[in-house]
Amino acid sequence: MKKIISRLRARMKEDNRLRVKKSYYTFSREYPAGNIPIKRRKNKKLYSGVLKTVLTCVLCALLICLSFFAVTVGIEVSESKPDEVESTVEQADESLLASDGVRAIYMPYEYLGNEKQIERLIREAERRDCNSVVITFKTEDGKLNYSSALEYAIKGRCSSFYNDTVRAAVNMFEAKGIHIIAKLYCFTDEAVASTSTELAVKYMDTDINWLDGSDENGGKPWIDPCLEESRGYIIGIMNELYALGIKGFILENCFFPDSKNIGSATFSDGGKPQVRNDALRRLFTDAEEALPEDCFILMSYTATDALNGNEALFSGSLSDADYNGYTADLSVRDPGYTVDKKTKYSSMLALFALISANNPDKEFIPVISIDEYSSRYISAITDAGYNNYIIYAADGNY
Repeated sequence: MKKIISRLRARMKEDNRLRVKKSYYTFSREYPAGNIPIKRRKNKKLYSGVLKTVLTCVLCALLICLSFFAVTVGIEVSESKPDEVESTVEQADESLLASDGVRAIYMPYEYLGNEKQIERLIREAERRDCNSVVITFKTEDGKLNYSSALEYAIKGRCSSFYNDTVRAAVNMFEAKGIHIIAKLYCFTDEAVASTSTELAVKYMDTDINWLDGSDENGGKPWIDPCLEESRGYIIGIMNELYALGIKGFILENCFFPDSKNIGSATFSDGGKPQVRNDALRRLFTDAEEALPEDCFILMSYTATDALNGNEALFSGSLSDADYNGYTADLSVRDPGYTVDKKTKYSSMLALFALISANNPDKEFIPVISIDEYSSRYISAITDAGYNNYIIYAADGNY
């Protein structure tokens, strides 16, 4: 009897031991034969964790690859040396300025590549009977809104748009009979002055770059107008833009710097008044010789400077330089000249006559703010014989 009880107890212990073991390794020796394999819950967690880790690593790798690709594409224009711009432009017999005059609106360069904005500007140009659009292609800090192959531009990482983008914009406008005029800031060029310091205006005859203000107040370096290399860089940009289909140019900030600390600036040719004018005249003369005959070059003035000259910037006047015409920003004028439709704009027309008299051999192109624009104002201008104008809105909204 005791033996029977002892055997029963032993069997019960064995059964209890099996019940307590809640899971098995799939290939364990203790795995009960005849049942469906059951993996331990611990293994499920382990495998799940490994799977998550693998997926996380894969996703991280993909994100790194995508980021690298985006950065590479983003800096490709500024760091890589692009191919030389191949011109497909047919040369006309004469420039737009000589043949039809310039009636333009301004377009922010940020719209390049934006077909909807370009289409909107085309409609605005057509509505206002404009035949051209002004776009900044060299900004005040030296940024170029196309891809340049020029040495100084590459070194300064100046390029910011692909040439195909510019060509597409040119084609869209040209298809509607609208021409692009490139606005270029000349000698205010932080990008090139900072990276090609041999071109920069110097501080008190040292190797230190001169700044047009204190460093704390955002003073910027300039490239030296007296240097042939500086002027050649501007002309090189104009040639490249011509190859992209642009035949009209407005030269902004085409003067010597003027600030409270100008006395500490050293120019390569001394920077005396007569030297200044000669250097600026050479820019226009060399550009006239370098560009095809169907191009035109405009000098940018304020209305005040076009009327009275400016001794500090260009030693009086550059009216005898080899440019085809000049723009005059009417927002900078004596407050006595007002836009008054009740007097049939006689005050502003008087200002136009005075400015034109100072530059009799050049085409006069007033720049009219959208805030003062009206169809009556334009009619009064054209009736008085002024057939050129640029309508300006900083944000491109008209």
